[in-house]
Amino acid sequence: MNEEKKEKQLQVVPFKGYQLPEAAQEMIIKANSDFNWSEKATRSDFENPNNEYYVMFDQKKAVGYVSLQHVLDEASITIVYIDASWRRQGLGEALLQFVIAQLQARGLLHLFLEVRAGNTAAIKLYQKVGFQQIAQRKNYYHNPQEDACILQMNLKEGETR
Repeated sequence: MNEEKKEKQLQVVPFKGYQLPEAAQEMIIKANSDFNWSEKATRSDFENPNNEYYVMFDQKKAVGYVSLQHVLDEASITIVYIDASWRRQGLGEALLQFVIAQLQARGLLHLFLEVRAGNTAAIKLYQKVGFQQIAQRKNYYHNPQEDACILQMNLKEGETR
């Protein structure tokens, strides 16, 4: 029952980087540091007009986000993040489904992302929402060294018009 109450209060808001409220910026900077991105690089991303952020809020607290780069008719997801205290509730899937629906409504054709080959939980989630592996980059990641799986989703598949 308590989980239901939480979900009813959740809201996803799309932003360009320069529009992000301070609370969302702080969460994104902290989360990106977990991926070895510097604060300087993250703040630079906020200024890139091709970058978009879909931030999930519980009232005014940012609890997760998807960041992506959008150019012409395709986008590349750079990070899917849910705060550790909010994980295992289906929020990552719900957030991805929201982003996918928004991109489809805007007429984008393709969505890409990269993920560590060993991150089987993330790969399963991405496949569940419709991504398919199209390539693998050998030794792409470091600390630890690992391959990257390149995934793609055709945003027009299954669309009814």
